[in-house]
Amino acid sequence: MSNAVSSETIKTYTIDGVSYKNKWQADYVTYNNEGSVVVSEDGIAGIGLRYDVITSRYFTFYAGDDEDEDSVEWPFTYYMDSAYDAQKKYQMVGVDSIYFPNGIVMWLPDIDSRDQISMDLPQGGTIKRFDNSMLITTSSKHEYDYTEDDITFHVVQKETVGISLERPH
Repeated sequence: MSNAVSSETIKTYTIDGVSYKNKWQADYVTYNNEGSVVVSEDGIAGIGLRYDVITSRYFTFYAGDDEDEDSVEWPFTYYMDSAYDAQKKYQMVGVDSIYFPNGIVMWLPDIDSRDQISMDLPQGGTIKRFDNSMLITTSSKHEYDYTEDDITFHVVQKETVGISLERPH
């Protein structure tokens, strides 16, 4: 099992009439993957799942009408302390399309540290079957607002996840 993740978080806000936009981006593949995933007609169950992430995330800052971007590369590491279990329902929508109304079994760390849990977001995607493996690719979008120090932030998170599963030999 492994996961290929593409994540983007855009945060917009206004201070003293000036609009700002912060963008975090990260693309990575999990490693030290452990656990098993059981796919049945009733759903998908993850048992003893854990993995690590070591990659870079990119922060881009925009101010006002300025089209120039200031971009910085930051290290992004996530070591899962303990394994977890998860069970999710899915619906097949055609031969190769799948929908997870309550999210996927993979818990993914948030690249801008707001601790939003992507595994609980509805996600749609595709499923590809191979001889001894399966690739489930899903995408999600989450929009929300929060206020901090009298500033309202609008956040749009987008994630694409490729979950590669392999049958034991």
